[in-house]
Amino acid sequence: DQYIIDQFMELPDHLIVAVFDGHSGTFAAEYSSMNLKSKIEESAAWQAYAKMSPKDRKKNSTKVGEALL
Repeated sequence: DQYIIDQFMELPDHLIVAVFDGHSGTFAAEYSSMNLKSKIEESAAWQAYAKMSPKDRKKNSTKVGEALL
């Protein structure tokens, strides 16, 4: 099992909190814990969300979900 608790550099008031269960071994859990945050930050949806004003982020929170796809 692995976990992450970390802030996003562009938005320090946003956290990523995740637990990864390595059901069939540790590779997937380790890989995910080391790479998920950077993959989110690299996505166009996250970058668009991070550039919004706080008011616009509240109205467009679906961008965060899109960054997870």
